[in-house]
Amino acid sequence: MIRRVEAAVDVMRNGAICNRLDFPEPPTVLMSADASIKMSFTGKFLHNADVDYLNDRLCPRLVINEVDYPLGVYVIATVAGKYENGTLYDRIEAFDQALILQQTKTEDRLFFAAGTTYLSAVSSLLTGAGVQSVISDQLTDALQTDREDWEIGTDYLQIINAMLAEINYSPIWFDLNGAARLHKYRVPSGESVDIAYTSGVSNIKSECTSELDVYNAPNVFMAIMDNPDYDEVIIKTAENNNLASALSIPRRGRRILRVERVDNIASADALQDYANNLCLKAMRTTETIQFETDLNPVHTVGNIVGLDHEYIKGVYEERYWSMPLMAGATMFHKARKVAYL
Repeated sequence: MIRRVEAAVDVMRNGAICNRLDFPEPPTVLMSADASIKMSFTGKFLHNADVDYLNDRLCPRLVINEVDYPLGVYVIATVAGKYENGTLYDRIEAFDQALILQQTKTEDRLFFAAGTTYLSAVSSLLTGAGVQSVISDQLTDALQTDREDWEIGTDYLQIINAMLAEINYSPIWFDLNGAARLHKYRVPSGESVDIAYTSGVSNIKSECTSELDVYNAPNVFMAIMDNPDYDEVIIKTAENNNLASALSIPRRGRRILRVERVDNIASADALQDYANNLCLKAMRTTETIQFETDLNPVHTVGNIVGLDHEYIKGVYEERYWSMPLMAGATMFHKARKVAYL
């Protein structure tokens, strides 16, 4: 079957599509799971005088075999104009709506009362920044003390991610429809695979690189919450005693300690979960690979990818991808292997 691929970049104003940008060369959508702002969009476009570059949003999309795939909602960060052979072009760099959260800062002392649920506190910040669409896992954990932790001028993105970390949620990210996503940290495994690639179905090149550095990897994790607003210091410990793990205390014959201090936490149980997650993450290998596939517009942030290829097999956590919006182009991926030592 012939795969027909087309690309378009719509312009959104006040929640509705109002215009379109034309491009002489394919723009690129990029995901970096380790960045504070995880999705970006760049390209060279014909200048459009009807576009409000300060306030309009860009909405790239792919049309594959007449099926529309949205690729996010982006806030324009920089525009560099260039006049070439009688035509004005704009080189645009745009980011997902986490940019708005980063640009919105506290103008007075931020206060949340004890008993406020973490998610309602985060939701109030999102609303204050103008983010209207939010998809969230449900959680009722509440602040144990009054909170005035943040200085005037602290950006909302920093505050939101700090509060999400206290309930063992992943940092905030925005999906391909422009919705903010708040969800619990997922331990990558074969049962949590989002996207699978099998040899012969997608073009996966065989080249890959790997690096493993675990000599000083810890196997004991101590999480400490020491806050004068609490009656006592809370300490929770997680140990890697798994005989199947090469990094474990029994296998290495010694304890290698890592200490993490947190300013606040939802509960003693949440602090234990925090220590447990540190232990699980440290048991994962640092082996990474690079591979290419056909354009696949359903990838989002940090997908768990299953690969079954002649030279690449296993479950991987995607840390980076880039996708040129052009028929015949390939999608570049970087992923971390989900294997435990």
